[in-house]
Amino acid sequence: MKKWSVAELREEGDYFYDPRAWQVTLRSHANPAALYRNIELALRRHIIDEGGRGYVTYEDLALSCGAAHGIGGGGTHHITVRNCDFSYIGGGHQMTRPTASPFASAMGWSSGRVRATTLSKAAAYGKSTMPR
Repeated sequence: MKKWSVAELREEGDYFYDPRAWQVTLRSHANPAALYRNIELALRRHIIDEGGRGYVTYEDLALSCGAAHGIGGGGTHHITVRNCDFSYIGGGHQMTRPTASPFASAMGWSSGRVRATTLSKAAAYGKSTMPR
């Protein structure tokens, strides 16, 4: 479970990410390499980075397994998402604070707010990977 400081690592599997050091600390009773076949860390990247774009339509896409937004980026305007399926979105390290917003299927922003994004027949499904 994601924690907000090394001091909070109390249970097996608790982890903390230090963005300045680019380092993950994992709580484990033994060497994790001896306990697990693999340990996976999601990279915080949008599946589609639409930064700086406008007047774009995304249609009939299936977007899955992205650690940030399915479709995301800053400085966007007049974006349409139609008949798209989103699954298993989120889970990448966004901000080191418990009040950080979770990742969304489709998100565009400009001047600190969402701008003219239209969703039509978009479905989001699958297990949320965003730690609570």
